[in-house]
Amino acid sequence: MCHRSEDRCAPLDGLRTLAILLVIAGHCATQLDTGSTSPEAQMLMHFPLIRFGWSGVDLFFVLSGFLIGSQLWKEFRETEKIRILPFLWRRALRIWPLYYLFLVLALLVTSSGEDVQRLWPDFFFLTNYFESSVFPGSWSLSIEEQFYLLAPLFVFWLGRLGLRTRWTIALSLFCLAPLMRFLTLRFQLSHFQFSDLLLVTDFLQKPLQTHYDSLLVGITLAWIFIDHPHRIQKISPWLILFGVNSLAIVLGFSNPPLLGYSGFALLYGGIVWWSVSQKSGALIQFLSAKPFYFISRLSYGMYLNHFFLLLILSSLRDGLLKSFGFLLAYFFYLFLVVGISVAFSLFTFLTVEIPCFFSFRGRFSKSTVRS
Repeated sequence: MCHRSEDRCAPLDGLRTLAILLVIAGHCATQLDTGSTSPEAQMLMHFPLIRFGWSGVDLFFVLSGFLIGSQLWKEFRETEKIRILPFLWRRALRIWPLYYLFLVLALLVTSSGEDVQRLWPDFFFLTNYFESSVFPGSWSLSIEEQFYLLAPLFVFWLGRLGLRTRWTIALSLFCLAPLMRFLTLRFQLSHFQFSDLLLVTDFLQKPLQTHYDSLLVGITLAWIFIDHPHRIQKISPWLILFGVNSLAIVLGFSNPPLLGYSGFALLYGGIVWWSVSQKSGALIQFLSAKPFYFISRLSYGMYLNHFFLLLILSSLRDGLLKSFGFLLAYFFYLFLVVGISVAFSLFTFLTVEIPCFFSFRGRFSKSTVRS
């Protein structure tokens, strides 16, 4: 796992590392926050990388949409078909072994029969619609799994349409997402007011139909880079980065609950565009550093295990805050969680993820299924 393949886009490893660190940093801050009004606590909790740490999931979504979309668009461009079963089998081997291992571990430590009965949404990746009793963050994995089911059909359908029709559909779907969030609030909340939107952000975060913006941006970027690479070379990456991110900021701050996810989708989409199209530079070399490749390979395991680590280490909170103050306690806690998470993820990567993937990945290698 220390040797990066030649066809791998190295800067994206840096972005994937950023995504998992954003998520963990945000969760650590939330767990340590006791409502303190001290200046250092307020400064840290309002620092953008902490305050918006939850958006690391959206960066994961853009990267997933781009990488999965690239595989599907390449296959469709070369063969005009998509082998659905091999694609789904590869995704299952990547996600299921470690996920269900953690699910079994959770079952072993669950003492309540009622909690065990509530595990079915976790088992079927439906926690973005039904309450989970195991993983607080499994809703994002549910969205990913649902995306894997839809992505091959979406690419096959869109690939058979004309260029103008493709753009019309992609832009229409992007504009539909805020409307879906508005309608969800309108019809599911009895006393809906725009002033209440900030209080119901979590209500909009989990369903696929209200939070697909980043996946759509990622899979659309993949189509552009696979089908129109010559056009990419004519556009300055810095111009795209500045223009798209300016629009993202305007959208995000104009109405966060309705347009915030769209804003982050554009923000991270612009960064991914820049990272893929920019061929050199100090920042590209930094994002391509080997330590980021190492962390990126472990990022899935880190996402799963850090929820358990936060639960196990929560007893340290009061002692750390009392001994060090909020700022030092936070960084000590963050480095502790990240360090243990990396070590545990390396162990599960070598003993679970790699053996399962290479042992079974050839099961559908010879089967071809037309969409």
